[in-house]
Amino acid sequence: MATKRPHSEVHPSRREQVPGQEKKRKVNPHPHRKLEPKANPVNPIKSRIRSLNRLLQHKENLPADVRLNHERELKSCEWELAQAENQQRKKDLIGKYHMVRFFERRKAERRLKKLERRAKEGEADLEEQIHEAKVDLNYSMYHPLDMVYSALWPTKGKKDADGNEIEVEKQGDPDMWLVVEKCMEEGKLDALRNGKLLKSAPAQLNNDDTIGQKASNARAKKDKKAQKEKEKKAQKPAKKVDEDQVMREQDEDEDSEGGFFE
Repeated sequence: MATKRPHSEVHPSRREQVPGQEKKRKVNPHPHRKLEPKANPVNPIKSRIRSLNRLLQHKENLPADVRLNHERELKSCEWELAQAENQQRKKDLIGKYHMVRFFERRKAERRLKKLERRAKEGEADLEEQIHEAKVDLNYSMYHPLDMVYSALWPTKGKKDADGNEIEVEKQGDPDMWLVVEKCMEEGKLDALRNGKLLKSAPAQLNNDDTIGQKASNARAKKDKKAQKEKEKKAQKPAKKVDEDQVMREQDEDEDSEGGFFE
């Protein structure tokens, strides 16, 4: 019977698998760093706000200068809390829509390259499509990070018989799309992405906001143009029907006249 190898001959990577041997505890490679989870930075601010509110509500005999200092500190803490919550919300939205924005950016880049290639080959009347493709690309790249991202080409839950995802028509947020288009003209895409231009969604902007006002005006013009095109398309078949009816009446008149003189 073969004898077992002594423990010293076992490779260090397999010593833990040998029965009867105590496993070594893992040593923290960075002993100066704490392994405890990071505390929420918002909690200390909230607790300070609660304590200041209690102090101001229950102690009515505070000196005027002390009360004024506490009220200023309370306003400062409320501002810090709002900033911290906005940063946390922005961070959550970036992580949530990171992959969607990445895939839509790649798709917009491919579409733009195809259109530019067709234009180089001599195909005409592609300027408007190239412009829209550029706006789509900038929409996926410079959509405000602190707002909910509305996908341009949503495909979730729509599949054909073979199980492949079906591509739907371009959607997205039309108001934000127009805002991106205006920011392209004015060179303010970076400010739009970092949330320095819009305080709320484009549909809820005040008339005082220049970007939002320009976007709403452009949206109104675009809707008016689309309405006129629809009216023209609706009128064309009616004219054809009227012409066909006139031709039929003329044929009937000729037939009736011929029968009368026979």
